[in-house]
Amino acid sequence: MAAGIGWAAVTAGVVGLAAHLATRALFYVDLLVPAAIGVGVGALMAWAVRRLALSRPLVAGVLAGTAAAAALATHVALDFRAARQDRAREIEELARLRSGGGVSDEELAAVKEAILARWTLARYASARAGFDDTGTFTGTPPVLGRAGAVAVSLVELCLALLIAGLWAAGEARDPACPRCGAWRVERGLGAAAHGVARELAARLVAGDASGAAEILRPPDTREQVLLSVMTCPDGHDGEGGVVRICEVSWTRRRRLALRRVADLEVDAADLTSLRAVFSEESAA
Repeated sequence: MAAGIGWAAVTAGVVGLAAHLATRALFYVDLLVPAAIGVGVGALMAWAVRRLALSRPLVAGVLAGTAAAAALATHVALDFRAARQDRAREIEELARLRSGGGVSDEELAAVKEAILARWTLARYASARAGFDDTGTFTGTPPVLGRAGAVAVSLVELCLALLIAGLWAAGEARDPACPRCGAWRVERGLGAAAHGVARELAARLVAGDASGAAEILRPPDTREQVLLSVMTCPDGHDGEGGVVRICEVSWTRRRRLALRRVADLEVDAADLTSLRAVFSEESAA
């Protein structure tokens, strides 16, 4: 947990800085930049989940969501710093232009200090979120008005959190050994005819391994059901493990897509029944 929290903090800083540099070099696009932040945080947190053996989806999702929110905050804070520096340079340039008009340096410095005193992070963040629709900090008033700008900001926040949280939680949802926490290693069992994935899962859940084996037939098309077994690399599962059932089917665009149907815990007897079916098919 400590390593996960630390990695979440590092991820937030790195992704926030990358987003700031990218938008400064190019431009900010509503929804797209927060989505990219969510993808970046999700990918890094998913990698950390595998490395740290963090097999708790809720914990992984919360850490990734928190890191995404922190990355957005870092992005805004860095943008504020850059915008304040730009504003200070504009004031100095204006002061140089007006220096010949009889305005003293002290008066110009006082004006500069008064203007920059209004440039606080809280006010800038409020303007970025849409609560300040004067355009003082963002340059132009929000096109959608205050309510529209606030709604877009909320959507952007939820989008980044959902992408990062679901990605990390999905990675943590893979079966892990309850004793040592190591990710189970996946090995293929075989392929069966298409259309039996849900019935196969239902029979295995009911404890009817022999009935599940009866409905398995060799695939006759490119659409098929793929079975694999996932076991602890240190042998803590014994002769059992987790059977993963996936379905390969055509999409509307006539492309084959792999979809996971179920991950089911099975004992040694159930796994032996399934292996026997594929052994007989191989022998035939």
